[in-house]
Amino acid sequence: MRWAPIAGALLAALSAGAALVGTARAERTEEGARIARLVRDFPALRERSSAGLWRPVEPWSISDADECLAALDAQGIDFRRVPAAHGPVIHPVEITGPIAGVRYRKRRTSRPFIVSCELATRMPALSRVLRGEGVREVEVLSSWRRAPRTSFHTMGLALDLYGFQGEGSRGEGFRWTVERDFSDRRDAATCPLPEAADPIHRIACALWDSRRFSTVITPRYSPGHHDHLHVDLRPEDPRGFLR
Repeated sequence: MRWAPIAGALLAALSAGAALVGTARAERTEEGARIARLVRDFPALRERSSAGLWRPVEPWSISDADECLAALDAQGIDFRRVPAAHGPVIHPVEITGPIAGVRYRKRRTSRPFIVSCELATRMPALSRVLRGEGVREVEVLSSWRRAPRTSFHTMGLALDLYGFQGEGSRGEGFRWTVERDFSDRRDAATCPLPEAADPIHRIACALWDSRRFSTVITPRYSPGHHDHLHVDLRPEDPRGFLR
């Protein structure tokens, strides 16, 4: 048997595989570096909150497009790819159907629901939290948007959740809004939950406990957040923040 050709073919295959892995890693590194360059100029708004809660988290990196889109398919998420000309958003997708039993719709219904693929992969975890409170539909105030430039929304890595609709344990329908129904706005720790917490407060603390998001912000954070919950993802950041 002639081993030299076989050994050569095996070496070539291994080299090709290594090259593919190296390319994927390089893509992830390049995307992460691009985000890091953009974020470097962002104002450190979270640090201005004296009552916020911080915790260490395992940093994560942006996936390459094929890997991320395959993760969406594996989770049964209905989406379509959109052109990459939407500012700095990485691997943008438009969500086209319910996710894990929860429908997400923009408050301004004429606008498509566009997020980064990375954020879309975390949305089944968001849906599980919401279903725990009977929520079946969410009004999204903001997902990807073009401004302000120093916002994770411009990268498709943030969501502002305005309203929640669903069915209670007795079959009664409900519609909650953060502005009206997030009742406890004291200057106190957001979590753990106070006694008799309202459902939106419970949702916020459950999202924090899920460890699937870098930031969870309630109306306690600032007047600008009086009508929504904000969640975001921050690649390469070893800190989680709650307020």
